[in-house]
Amino acid sequence: ETCNGFDDDCDGVVDDGLTFVNYYADSDGDGFGAGVASNLCANPGAGYVTNNTDCDDSNASLNSISVETCNGFDDDCDGLVDDGLTFLNYYADNDVDGFGAGVASNLCANPGAGYVTNNTDCNDSNASLNSISSETCNGFDDDCDGVVDDGLTFVNYYNDADGDTYGAGPATNACQSPGANYVTNNTDCNDSNASLNSISSETCNGFDDDCDGVVDDGLTFVNYYSDSDGDGYGAGTASNLCVNPGVGYVTNNTDCNDAALAVNPGASESCNSIDDDCDGLTDEGCAIGSALLNAVEITSLPQFGLTGGNFSQNVNMASQTDSPEYVGVYPEKWFKFVAQSNAVRIAVTGASTADDNAMAIYDDPGLSYTTPLIPIDVADAVNLSSIGAADQGNEILLTDQLVAGNTYYVAVATVNGTPGNINVKFNTLLPSSCDIAAYTGGTNTFSNVCNNFKCRYRQNAKQGVLHRWSSNVIAGSPLQSYTIPPTSIMNSVCQLSKFVPANISGSPQTIYVSADVQYELPDAAGVIHYLTAISTSTCSFTLNAEPPINLRSTDACPNFKTTLSSLATDRSVCGTSQYQWEFTMAYPSPGLPINVSGSLGGSRILSVGSISGIANGQRYDVRIRSLHNDAVTYSGWTAVPSCFKTLGAAGMVPWSNNEEQKLTDEMTIVQLYPNPLLQGGSAQLRGSHDIDAVQIFNAAGHLLAKTEGLDKMRWLELPSPEVAGLYWVVVRSGTETHRLAWLVQ
Repeated sequence: ETCNGFDDDCDGVVDDGLTFVNYYADSDGDGFGAGVASNLCANPGAGYVTNNTDCDDSNASLNSISVETCNGFDDDCDGLVDDGLTFLNYYADNDVDGFGAGVASNLCANPGAGYVTNNTDCNDSNASLNSISSETCNGFDDDCDGVVDDGLTFVNYYNDADGDTYGAGPATNACQSPGANYVTNNTDCNDSNASLNSISSETCNGFDDDCDGVVDDGLTFVNYYSDSDGDGYGAGTASNLCVNPGVGYVTNNTDCNDAALAVNPGASESCNSIDDDCDGLTDEGCAIGSALLNAVEITSLPQFGLTGGNFSQNVNMASQTDSPEYVGVYPEKWFKFVAQSNAVRIAVTGASTADDNAMAIYDDPGLSYTTPLIPIDVADAVNLSSIGAADQGNEILLTDQLVAGNTYYVAVATVNGTPGNINVKFNTLLPSSCDIAAYTGGTNTFSNVCNNFKCRYRQNAKQGVLHRWSSNVIAGSPLQSYTIPPTSIMNSVCQLSKFVPANISGSPQTIYVSADVQYELPDAAGVIHYLTAISTSTCSFTLNAEPPINLRSTDACPNFKTTLSSLATDRSVCGTSQYQWEFTMAYPSPGLPINVSGSLGGSRILSVGSISGIANGQRYDVRIRSLHNDAVTYSGWTAVPSCFKTLGAAGMVPWSNNEEQKLTDEMTIVQLYPNPLLQGGSAQLRGSHDIDAVQIFNAAGHLLAKTEGLDKMRWLELPSPEVAGLYWVVVRSGTETHRLAWLVQ
């Protein structure tokens, strides 16, 4: 066999028995191979070796016997790049000052210019900033010790905006002056004015010239008063100044009217209702005014609106004179009257001339009063500038601030324009009173609160307000008040129950009522005034007792109710906002009263289920009362309670111990055969004595059949009812009553 790729000895195996060796390619010819082995029985020739220790077969200088150099290659093919060499950290030195900064580059050879082996430069873009530089005042960390401008002297500098060498405002702490407009003091109190600083002299100018914190200090101050009328006398609040404010000011405040040149302490007193000389006295030395003495006395003030029902007088204002009692100097006419109520209407119709009138009403001050009076109310709604008014002199005074029975004075004055002939009308605005005859036929007695009540109608009134009192004396607050809803004119009728509760007391009651009246009336300018004429007395009437409130007959004993049904009162009571029910258990055991309130709105119906503890087989005593619409007054409980029962268990009518059972010494024995009984059959009723009457009831207590007037019978055949269920058979024998339960299947 020879190494030729053939089976020379025909033993079935090629090149068998020969020696095979692994050969590797040596591409770079350095005697060291690499790559995949070729297992051959003969050397393939040049370019092949029997080792594979070359780590880079494309570079003859890289093999297992090469020396490692700093070149980023694995020169000795030991699997490590640049191993065994010395590595150092190199830092960029961008400003070429010999001091580096930034991230280190760990290398086995110096990368060249621009790199150093230290990183002590704090600013690598400025060659003058490094660890060996000296610190200077420039806002930089020159010596790279981490502190800016350290070791230098810092001083507080202040802005000197006005250039007077005195600064103000916040300090600027710096190691050198920020500029020409800065100084090292802050003693300027006004840095916008070069004349105001700590060495200036104080002058009267409203400024702190010397910057000592006080304005105009050390100067003389004087009180100056306004002299508006130029009479040399001042008034009002003082102006304390260090310099005279000029014309229109004086140093006294003795003028009592700084709007009138003729009124001051140097003037002479005139009889004009004015304190001319400012001595606190008016018209001293003048004669007592006669206005009140000469006032026209009005003896009758009818209700406003009645035909011919007003006091009327024509007055020539041109012939009238002034009086000190009315403020100002005008022609005046005075009137006097006694108030019939707290409200009054006074009307003035102006003259045909262009006049302007006003009115004022006063309490009676006494006849020696000669200074202007203080009015209760005034009327001056229309004046000469009221363009479009039919007559600018018209005025209407409306007030409800009077006291009935007191005396009052009224002044009518022409305050502007030309005085002429005017007309003055007086009317009272009356409260109301009871008009009993309309609905009682003059008896002054009402049968119940469902009846209508009428107060007296008042002309021009809007509505009546009724008050109920505890007695005929009006004091404190009323028991109840009710405003009759208004219509276009006064509505004087309402149901009595609106302000009076029902009388369930059993005896007549006396009711005391007062009736105020509200008015809505315009003055001469058309402005509506709201007035109330208040009644000072009561009227009274009799209210008869109404029947008590009981349980509706169909709900009362001997009838039975289920717990799911409802109860009702036997009637409705006018003016009721709510019915209140009281249930007291009488059977099967006595209990305490249980109060249940019905629905608001006066509903007569009450759900049985709303009774606390209600169950089948119970009996209650029931009392009812009504809550009046005043939400305070109750009618009073029913004197005699009603009886109310519920069905027994499973709907069976219970026999309660209140049903009388008369027994004799010789008791009758009654038996029913058969029991239970099938439908369609009959039962036999037997007694040991004569049977007088028989009644059959169903479970709800309804009578189904009865037999009376039996003649000496001791047995009776009973037909079976058509419906299966539980029935009661009641048998009367002489004075005895027997009850038997009868079950029909």
